[in-house]
Amino acid sequence: VTLPVLLQPLRPAALICGRRGIRSKFLRTAAHAMDNAYRGVCRAITTRGATAFEEMAPCNLPSNAVSAFCGVGDGMVRTQWTPDEWRARFSTTIEGEEYRAYVGPGGSPAAAGALMRLAERGDPPVRVGVLMDVFDNTQEKRHIHDVLKKVAIAADEAGAAAMIAVEPRAATIAEAMRACGYWRSPERYAIVAKQTDGGKLPSRLSDPSAWHFSFAEHDAF
Repeated sequence: VTLPVLLQPLRPAALICGRRGIRSKFLRTAAHAMDNAYRGVCRAITTRGATAFEEMAPCNLPSNAVSAFCGVGDGMVRTQWTPDEWRARFSTTIEGEEYRAYVGPGGSPAAAGALMRLAERGDPPVRVGVLMDVFDNTQEKRHIHDVLKKVAIAADEAGAAAMIAVEPRAATIAEAMRACGYWRSPERYAIVAKQTDGGKLPSRLSDPSAWHFSFAEHDAF
């Protein structure tokens, strides 16, 4: 079973330079100028009418927001975290970077939210934002576009050239991500299951399509 990886370009010229290993100062300067123009247009579109979301360190999230994150992933294979375990898990990355949580749009409990971290890949390194998890608990999924926009803006301000995410299982979330500029990249994750106790896999896991993970289940990307 393979899981598609989605990509949202934030600085497409820098992304190409990184993927191609381009080190020329002239070409990278030209790429920077092109990306600034691209980002200006995208920012004007992205911020228009967007709902406000609050950025918080995961360790400071209120319990209702943590519970919402812990409940993400209907139909996915997920770790059953307690609120304290979740806060500890998403305190800092092994590289020392902080995870970032976004919840909103005000009030309690949190209606929507996202968990994101920054990482670097390749040589020369390309900075990317990694969408670990995202949720929208409203029936109409009316906040999903705005929280995805908020994460993209934060990643861009932190110098990320792109956002990446594992393609979500929920069709409504997948459609929202496509509308926000995510597209399938050439990358795939291969999922391998091994039964270790001599018994049979639970019925819900006997179908390979049930083995679906978000980036919150690991930090390998």
